[in-house]
Amino acid sequence: MKYLSVPVVLALGFFDSLHLGHRKLIARAQARAAECGAEAAVFTFRGDPAAVFGHTEGTVLSLKERLIRLNEMGISAVVFGEASPAYLSRSPEEFLRELDERYEIRGYVCGGDYRYGKNAAGTAVSLAEYAAARGRFCEVAEDVTADGVRVSTSAVRELLKKGDVAAANRLLVAPYPVFGRVFEDRKVGRTLGFPTINLRADPEKTKLKSAVYTGHIALNGKTYRAIVNYGARPTFGLNETLVEAHIDGFSGNLYGEDVLLCLDGYLREICAFHTKEELSLQLKRDLEAIR
Repeated sequence: MKYLSVPVVLALGFFDSLHLGHRKLIARAQARAAECGAEAAVFTFRGDPAAVFGHTEGTVLSLKERLIRLNEMGISAVVFGEASPAYLSRSPEEFLRELDERYEIRGYVCGGDYRYGKNAAGTAVSLAEYAAARGRFCEVAEDVTADGVRVSTSAVRELLKKGDVAAANRLLVAPYPVFGRVFEDRKVGRTLGFPTINLRADPEKTKLKSAVYTGHIALNGKTYRAIVNYGARPTFGLNETLVEAHIDGFSGNLYGEDVLLCLDGYLREICAFHTKEELSLQLKRDLEAIR
């Protein structure tokens, strides 16, 4: 049974950050698909394959965030692999044959360091040989550099760990996203004149440095600036990592809503204030900084 009614050009990878290099690779898949009357499809995993082997640093984007970004890029066909021991133990040939059973594949686009199958035994070279034997093309995308350094998910991850969101965004070609459902909390910010929304940090993502960031959010067709506390709230003795944002100029109720909050840059360290008055004064300074 074929999962799509049209032939596809398949972009192969994990694409867990959708950085500049990933985007150019996917753009090549879109171009090649247009040339041969096919649709560009992107392969990614549900979950984190590295987590199966116990050595993950987390994904840069959650699955939902990846799907949002792919949709923005004009990709509607997504092929999923499972981050499970059974799926990852398949040989390279088994992996490719299963894709053949599900999709009418015209060709592949991958990076030079692409690996697939058990023990990552499959390579871009073996993929090209498999494609050629079946009359398909296999295009290997060139590496992309920024400031003389190869753009990679590892580079993005290190910037996020340091809190350099602005630099990470330049490699991501989009603001770092935090997708989640707004939940009702203690409403302390409201008593200070700074009502906030609260989201839970995704534990499967790379841990962003705890800090206060500038950000923005689109609500009802309008974009609002935001102050975002990512991490603990030491003034109130709360150590859980949460995402708390004051949305400048917005006064609606978002409890229970799914929202996409975007971070723009680092603002300051998280501080423990002795009084609510001190915190309120700092929030006023933060607000001035984002306006």
